[in-house]
Amino acid sequence: MKFSVALAQISPTLGNLEKNLEKCERIIQQAIRDRINLLIFPELTLTGYFIKDIVA
Repeated sequence: MKFSVALAQISPTLGNLEKNLEKCERIIQQAIRDRINLLIFPELTLTGYFIKDIVA
């Protein structure tokens, strides 16, 4: 049995959940077409890495 793993690389827009989710959805749809079994996203993909900058 073949098991395919992919790592998603995304440049999130800080604090823009909707835009970041759309980016993730496009990557997920591509992974489905490529028959990926496990797709891994980086931490804080939806919010961006410096969330303290938008709440301060």
